Amino acid sequence: MELNATLKDVNNALKDANAALKDLVTSLQNERAALLGQQTGHLTVAERPTWTWSRQLPQEILLRIFMETIPSDDDYELSVRVGPRTAWTLSVSTRKALTSVCKAWYGAASEALYADIALRRMGQISALARTLRAARAVYAPDPSSFIKRIRMTECIVANQCAPVVKADLAFILQHCSKLRTFEHHPHPLFERRDTPSDEPPSIEKWHNPMWFRNALAGTPGGALAERCASGLQHLVFADLGDEEQLAYLHHLLLKETHLVTLTLGFLASWTPTVLPTLSRQPPIILPYLEHLQVPGALLKVEHYLYDLWDVPNLRRLTVLYCDDVPRMALERFGKHLKYLNVVPGSDWKGEYLPSTLSMLPVLCPALEHLVLPNIARLNLPCVIASPTLRHLDIWGFAQQRRVVESMCDMGALPALHTIRMLPPHYPEDTALRMRLPLQCHPADVSEDATRVQTLPWGVRVLQTSWAVLRDLGGDEGDDVRFYSVPFDAEEDDGGSEYEPSWVGSEDEKGEEGGAAEDWAAKEEDDGTSWVSNSDSEASVGEDEDAPEAGLELVAASMQNSSAYDRKTVLEMFARSQEGDYLLDEEASL
Repeated sequence: MELNATLKDVNNALKDANAALKDLVTSLQNERAALLGQQTGHLTVAERPTWTWSRQLPQEILLRIFMETIPSDDDYELSVRVGPRTAWTLSVSTRKALTSVCKAWYGAASEALYADIALRRMGQISALARTLRAARAVYAPDPSSFIKRIRMTECIVANQCAPVVKADLAFILQHCSKLRTFEHHPHPLFERRDTPSDEPPSIEKWHNPMWFRNALAGTPGGALAERCASGLQHLVFADLGDEEQLAYLHHLLLKETHLVTLTLGFLASWTPTVLPTLSRQPPIILPYLEHLQVPGALLKVEHYLYDLWDVPNLRRLTVLYCDDVPRMALERFGKHLKYLNVVPGSDWKGEYLPSTLSMLPVLCPALEHLVLPNIARLNLPCVIASPTLRHLDIWGFAQQRRVVESMCDMGALPALHTIRMLPPHYPEDTALRMRLPLQCHPADVSEDATRVQTLPWGVRVLQTSWAVLRDLGGDEGDDVRFYSVPFDAEEDDGGSEYEPSWVGSEDEKGEEGGAAEDWAAKEEDDGTSWVSNSDSEASVGEDEDAPEAGLELVAASMQNSSAYDRKTVLEMFARSQEGDYLLDEEASL
């Protein structure tokens, strides 16, 4: 009995000791939490631990955050001629860095990295194709499913590399099943050619590849036709060559099912008005097309656009290089039109402008924003008849503010809110003329408010409620630029002195587009490609002799007259990257 009583006492003592220990542990945990709270309170935002919330955020939220690192197209010019330090190159570096932060971020960061791809060097095309092939071979996550946008911008090709690069581009387009945007912008300083030149090989024998002229299987043109049939929504061809390419474009539009934006650029003014191949094509129906840009020469082709195109829901229309207001286009497509931008050509006459503007209530009953060239003999507000027009922009119209504002009370425009003068001297790039009225939208500034914007190509403007004024400072008068002026090709007696690098800056994977191919500057490699050598950035970044070394390497390699295989193209691309102009990462700070 005594033994049982003793054991019972010991058991009770152990329970009391266990309870005391639990209280002590709880107290210590509370003290620890308090200390951690005090410590975090003294830390800066950058020093506070972020892994907890970042792991808790859904991938969808992370992806939306990371996609915000991609700048708007209005904030930069993708051309390599503007220099290496742009909002685009910084965005690529940022997105590449996000993939290395932590495992929780890798998936969403990779998707953001591949979402928008700019191909500015031919090496990027082969490198991106290599990455996509490798992912399929090892059953890794397929980056092609992340690619939503591809832009070929001034991507010239060397003769010996054309067959490989062409095949790789076709492979890329074939496997990017979720592609929603495709853009093609040829280089303005190089000739356009579908096949390599028969002339002796040389470092200077580069050309704009015209691979989008037919829909043959296994070609880039055929692969793009497949993408049009699978949901492509935005299509841009900055240059239309001839009747064959127009027929190919018609073939693409026949396959389109969800096209929202169609942007067509320059078409030679000497294009004949009768093109039998086009006039015999089947009709096109584009029920979702809302934004259309066409050259004036295409509107003049008989029995084509007005007879074969059905665009029932068009909202924005921009007509380039026209000699008059496109009245027939307004009769055919103006029912739901809200924005009309008429960009005049060198042969602008405007003979039918008054009669067309007086019929706007019938032609464009929903028009809200009209952009026209200035006609000195006409007072446009008095000529225009539109009960819905809210904003009128006039190119080349120079008057004082009080005159411009008083014009709002003239004529029969009950809904008119603003009249603005746009720069008397057009921006050099036609793209700016197309984008300026919307980028500097009249509704963004009211009354005495002002806003300064730096547009692509370094064009700086002051936006007010009554005008958009260009910065006229600098040494070049009205031609102010904040970038180096390209060389004049006509001064070169022995061919162009521009010797393109093989480096695919930013992202050799083709992935985020190549870096600035500025012949007078340095650039960076974002190191995202499988063939990238980003470890060399620090050592090569400030090497003044690097560009010459890279070009000598390419020049020596191209003395062979035969076409190169894919392995050779990739090796040359990787080797040239080690000797090409790369910027030290600290240079951008």
